[in-house]
Amino acid sequence: MVSQWGARKVRSSKVRLNVQDRISQTDNSVMIYFPDLSSFRSFGDRVFDPTRVSCIRKLKLAIGEKDASYLTPWFSASDRRKIQHLHVKCCAHEHIPVLPISMYVFESLVCLKLYLLALVDSEFFALPCLKKMRLKAILYPNEATFERLVSSCPVLEELEIDECLNDDALIFRVLSTSLKKLSIDIHLLMDGTESGVEIDAPQLSALRISDILSETFLVKEIHPNAKVTISLTFGLEDFDVASVLSKESSISNFLQGVSKVVDMTICSDTYKVCEGDYDYMNEESLSSVPECLTLSLEFVYLEVPIEGHPGEMKLVRYFLQNSAILKKLTLHSVREKSTLIELRRIRRGSTQCELEVLQTN
Repeated sequence: MVSQWGARKVRSSKVRLNVQDRISQTDNSVMIYFPDLSSFRSFGDRVFDPTRVSCIRKLKLAIGEKDASYLTPWFSASDRRKIQHLHVKCCAHEHIPVLPISMYVFESLVCLKLYLLALVDSEFFALPCLKKMRLKAILYPNEATFERLVSSCPVLEELEIDECLNDDALIFRVLSTSLKKLSIDIHLLMDGTESGVEIDAPQLSALRISDILSETFLVKEIHPNAKVTISLTFGLEDFDVASVLSKESSISNFLQGVSKVVDMTICSDTYKVCEGDYDYMNEESLSSVPECLTLSLEFVYLEVPIEGHPGEMKLVRYFLQNSAILKKLTLHSVREKSTLIELRRIRRGSTQCELEVLQTN
């Protein structure tokens, strides 16, 4: 790792040159700290001298200044030297460094991780070998840049979106024909922000959502055997019936999008939304059973304690009675023995369905 910040300093130019050779010629990790930006850039210019031809397999950079344009020749040299793993992060909090446009062109890059950085707008991307990307606390110039960045990676298999620094509305459109694993963590609320997520990834087999920010969450296409873990509130802070009803359309559209999954885990916040939704539902409104319950859903895990409230009981009953091929419904815990007895007496739509309770009081 090469960093311009830190407590340990390189004491002589001779030592720096020796470390430079090690970086170029071995697979061992080397961490170097510099006393100031000038020495950091001087060292980098020597390491990434365009006349050098040895390969660089992995590069980690920790930067702190807002203008990171000096990275342009470094990135270009790294691309020529067949870099496969690139990790760039900001180690200062006064400002957010803006990455140069050359970051979008790496012919051999396999893994890209970015933290606390700002991206620039671009029409051109060349990441033909990128398989794994993590974007954490990123400031995006617009929606189109994020969309093009993802869709221009033809072999991308894993994508992590962890927080967003934009203070205006932003729709994350994940459009990929190769993506297999997607993780979304959005918990950093900005004033006035109303964001959303749209997923169209037919090969996506693992989807994990932990999102309290997005007003809308639309899944157009994922793999029919996908496993989904949901912690999603549709931007709600209160889970009373009136609040949940205001998001009824968004909730319905999301559930329709995951209606063919095999394995679903529902976390506490999403459970609160569903419970509020079911508090006002009657038998007539439950008559239209989502396709997943009759055709594909085999495993359901409710990651919350069941206390016996009407909305809770109606939701559990809904899964048990309408899931034609459900193999197991797992409950995190049941507070009262009488509640558990009532749950076990519910008629089941699947003859092989097992009701499992992980904890009982």
